[in-house]
Amino acid sequence: MKKLFLIRHGETDGNAQLRYFGHSDIRLNQNGIEQAHRLAERLSYEPIDSIYSSDLARAFETAEIIAQSYGLDVQRNRALREIDLGDWEGLTFEEIKARDEETVRRWMLEFATFRMPNGESVPEFKGRVEQEIDHIIAKNPESNICVVAHGGVTRMAICYLLGWDLGSFWYLRQDTGCLNIIDFGSSKPTLLMLNSRRVKP
Repeated sequence: MKKLFLIRHGETDGNAQLRYFGHSDIRLNQNGIEQAHRLAERLSYEPIDSIYSSDLARAFETAEIIAQSYGLDVQRNRALREIDLGDWEGLTFEEIKARDEETVRRWMLEFATFRMPNGESVPEFKGRVEQEIDHIIAKNPESNICVVAHGGVTRMAICYLLGWDLGSFWYLRQDTGCLNIIDFGSSKPTLLMLNSRRVKP
Protein backbone atom coordinates (compact mmCIF):
# COMPACT_ATOMS: atom_id res chain seq x y z
CA MET A 1 0.00 0.00 0.00
CA LYS A 2 1.16 3.54 -0.77
CA LYS A 3 -1.36 5.65 1.11
CA LEU A 4 -4.37 4.91 3.28
CA PHE A 5 -7.13 7.53 3.26
CA LEU A 6 -9.02 6.79 6.45
CA ILE A 7 -12.38 8.55 6.82
CA ARG A 8 -15.06 8.90 9.44
CA HIS A 9 -18.55 8.98 7.90
CA GLY A 10 -20.57 12.18 7.58
CA GLU A 11 -22.94 13.46 10.23
CA THR A 12 -26.19 11.77 11.26
CA ASP A 13 -29.01 13.17 13.38
CA GLY A 14 -27.67 10.98 16.19
CA ASN A 15 -24.25 12.64 15.94
CA ALA A 16 -25.87 16.08 16.01
CA GLN A 17 -27.70 15.08 19.22
CA LEU A 18 -24.46 13.68 20.75
CA ARG A 19 -25.90 10.17 20.88
CA TYR A 20 -23.78 7.04 20.73
CA PHE A 21 -24.50 4.59 17.91
CA GLY A 22 -22.61 1.40 17.21
CA HIS A 23 -24.36 -1.24 15.10
CA SER A 24 -27.59 0.76 14.80
CA ASP A 25 -28.08 1.51 11.11
CA ILE A 26 -28.87 5.20 10.69
CA ARG A 27 -28.46 7.35 7.61
CA LEU A 28 -26.65 10.61 6.95
CA ASN A 29 -28.51 13.83 7.55
CA GLN A 30 -28.29 16.74 5.10
CA ASN A 31 -25.15 18.09 6.74
CA GLY A 32 -23.59 14.62 6.54
CA ILE A 33 -24.35 14.44 2.82
CA GLU A 34 -22.70 17.83 2.33
CA GLN A 35 -19.68 16.66 4.35
CA ALA A 36 -19.39 13.61 2.09
CA HIS A 37 -19.42 15.83 -1.01
CA ARG A 38 -16.70 18.01 0.50
CA LEU A 39 -14.64 14.88 1.15
CA ALA A 40 -15.13 13.84 -2.47
CA GLU A 41 -13.90 17.26 -3.58
CA ARG A 42 -10.87 17.04 -1.29
CA LEU A 43 -10.00 13.55 -2.48
CA SER A 44 -10.30 14.51 -6.15
CA TYR A 45 -6.70 15.72 -5.77
CA GLU A 46 -5.57 12.20 -4.88
CA PRO A 47 -5.33 8.97 -6.90
CA ILE A 48 -7.41 6.22 -5.26
CA ASP A 49 -7.47 2.62 -6.48
CA SER A 50 -10.06 0.99 -4.17
CA ILE A 51 -12.69 2.09 -1.67
CA TYR A 52 -13.78 0.03 1.32
CA SER A 53 -16.61 0.83 3.69
CA SER A 54 -18.46 -0.38 6.74
CA ASP A 55 -21.72 -1.97 5.67
CA LEU A 56 -23.72 0.46 7.83
CA ALA A 57 -25.63 3.11 5.88
CA ARG A 58 -23.91 6.19 7.29
CA ALA A 59 -20.49 4.96 6.18
CA PHE A 60 -21.63 3.35 2.93
CA GLU A 61 -23.50 6.49 1.82
CA THR A 62 -20.37 8.56 2.49
CA ALA A 63 -18.23 6.10 0.54
CA GLU A 64 -20.62 6.00 -2.41
CA ILE A 65 -20.51 9.78 -2.80
CA ILE A 66 -16.70 9.63 -2.84
CA ALA A 67 -16.66 6.66 -5.21
CA GLN A 68 -18.78 8.39 -7.87
CA SER A 69 -15.94 10.66 -9.00
CA TYR A 70 -13.60 7.68 -9.36
CA GLY A 71 -15.98 5.28 -11.09
CA LEU A 72 -15.26 2.70 -8.39
CA ASP A 73 -17.53 0.22 -6.65
CA VAL A 74 -17.55 0.43 -2.87
CA GLN A 75 -16.54 -2.81 -1.16
CA ARG A 76 -18.85 -3.13 1.86
CA ASN A 77 -17.43 -4.87 4.89
CA ARG A 78 -19.14 -5.82 8.14
CA ALA A 79 -15.79 -6.04 9.91
CA LEU A 80 -15.45 -2.26 9.59
CA ARG A 81 -18.54 -1.58 11.72
CA GLU A 82 -18.39 0.53 14.85
CA ILE A 83 -18.19 -1.31 18.17
CA ASP A 84 -21.50 -2.88 19.25
CA LEU A 85 -22.58 -0.68 22.15
CA GLY A 86 -25.25 -3.05 23.43
CA ASP A 87 -27.46 -1.37 26.03
CA TRP A 88 -25.83 2.00 25.33
CA GLU A 89 -27.02 2.24 21.72
CA GLY A 90 -28.74 5.54 21.03
CA LEU A 91 -28.00 7.11 24.40
CA THR A 92 -26.13 10.30 25.27
CA PHE A 93 -23.22 10.23 27.71
CA GLU A 94 -25.37 11.85 30.39
CA GLU A 95 -28.09 9.22 29.90
CA ILE A 96 -25.52 6.42 30.15
CA LYS A 97 -23.99 7.96 33.27
CA ALA A 98 -27.42 8.34 34.90
CA ARG A 99 -28.11 4.63 34.36
CA ASP A 100 -24.88 3.33 35.86
CA GLU A 101 -22.13 5.72 36.87
CA GLU A 102 -19.91 2.90 38.18
CA THR A 103 -19.93 1.13 34.80
CA VAL A 104 -19.00 4.40 33.08
CA ARG A 105 -16.10 4.77 35.52
CA ARG A 106 -14.86 1.29 34.62
CA TRP A 107 -15.22 2.12 30.92
CA MET A 108 -12.84 5.03 31.37
CA LEU A 109 -10.36 3.31 33.69
CA GLU A 110 -10.39 -0.22 32.22
CA PHE A 111 -10.95 0.62 28.56
CA ALA A 112 -8.52 -1.94 27.12
CA THR A 113 -10.48 -4.86 28.63
CA PHE A 114 -13.95 -3.32 28.90
CA ARG A 115 -17.10 -4.95 27.48
CA MET A 116 -20.05 -2.78 26.52
CA PRO A 117 -23.10 -3.90 28.56
CA ASN A 118 -24.70 -6.66 26.45
CA GLY A 119 -22.44 -5.57 23.59
CA GLU A 120 -18.95 -6.09 22.22
CA SER A 121 -15.75 -6.04 24.23
CA VAL A 122 -12.91 -3.68 23.34
CA PRO A 123 -10.50 -6.62 22.73
CA GLU A 124 -13.03 -8.17 20.31
CA PHE A 125 -13.47 -4.85 18.53
CA LYS A 126 -9.72 -4.23 18.40
CA GLY A 127 -9.09 -7.70 17.01
CA ARG A 128 -11.58 -7.49 14.16
CA VAL A 129 -10.48 -3.98 13.12
CA GLU A 130 -6.80 -4.90 13.14
CA GLN A 131 -7.45 -8.15 11.25
CA GLU A 132 -9.44 -6.35 8.57
CA ILE A 133 -6.90 -3.54 8.18
CA ASP A 134 -4.16 -6.18 7.77
CA HIS A 135 -6.32 -7.96 5.16
CA ILE A 136 -6.91 -4.76 3.18
CA ILE A 137 -3.21 -3.85 3.22
CA ALA A 138 -2.14 -7.36 2.14
CA LYS A 139 -4.70 -7.37 -0.67
CA ASN A 140 -3.61 -4.01 -2.06
CA PRO A 141 0.18 -3.79 -2.39
CA GLU A 142 1.40 -0.59 -4.04
CA SER A 143 -2.11 0.90 -4.08
CA ASN A 144 -3.84 3.97 -2.65
CA ILE A 145 -6.82 2.84 -0.60
CA CYS A 146 -9.76 4.70 0.92
CA VAL A 147 -11.50 3.21 3.98
CA VAL A 148 -14.73 4.83 5.20
CA ALA A 149 -15.83 3.75 8.65
CA HIS A 150 -16.66 5.08 12.13
CA GLY A 151 -14.93 7.12 14.81
CA GLY A 152 -14.03 4.11 16.92
CA VAL A 153 -12.72 2.24 13.89
CA THR A 154 -10.57 5.12 12.64
CA ARG A 155 -9.10 5.67 16.10
CA MET A 156 -8.37 1.97 16.52
CA ALA A 157 -6.79 1.72 13.07
CA ILE A 158 -4.56 4.75 13.65
CA CYS A 159 -3.35 3.38 17.00
CA TYR A 160 -2.64 -0.01 15.43
CA LEU A 161 -0.83 1.22 12.32
CA LEU A 162 1.33 3.70 14.21
CA GLY A 163 2.12 1.29 17.05
CA TRP A 164 0.38 3.34 19.75
CA ASP A 165 -1.19 1.67 22.76
CA LEU A 166 -4.88 2.06 23.57
CA GLY A 167 -4.08 4.88 26.00
CA SER A 168 -3.83 7.05 22.88
CA PHE A 169 -7.35 6.14 21.69
CA TRP A 170 -9.13 8.86 23.67
CA TYR A 171 -6.70 11.56 22.55
CA LEU A 172 -7.51 11.10 18.86
CA ARG A 173 -10.30 13.48 17.90
CA GLN A 174 -12.34 12.26 14.94
CA ASP A 175 -15.04 14.65 13.76
CA THR A 176 -17.75 13.52 11.37
CA GLY A 177 -16.63 13.79 7.77
CA CYS A 178 -12.93 13.95 8.68
CA LEU A 179 -9.96 12.69 6.69
CA ASN A 180 -6.80 11.01 8.00
CA ILE A 181 -3.92 10.07 5.70
CA ILE A 182 -1.27 7.46 6.50
CA ASP A 183 1.72 7.10 4.18
CA PHE A 184 3.26 3.64 3.71
CA GLY A 185 6.08 4.81 1.45
CA SER A 186 8.80 4.66 4.10
CA SER A 187 9.98 1.89 6.43
CA LYS A 188 7.19 2.65 8.92
CA PRO A 189 3.66 4.02 8.40
CA THR A 190 3.68 7.82 8.78
CA LEU A 191 0.73 9.99 9.75
CA LEU A 192 0.42 12.78 7.18
CA MET A 193 -2.99 14.16 8.17
CA LEU A 194 -5.27 13.81 11.20
CA ASN A 195 -8.94 14.78 11.58
CA SER A 196 -8.94 17.19 8.64
CA ARG A 197 -12.11 18.70 7.17
CA ARG A 198 -10.51 21.33 4.91
CA VAL A 199 -11.36 21.02 1.24
CA LYS A 200 -8.11 21.67 -0.61
CA PRO A 201 -4.91 19.71 0.14
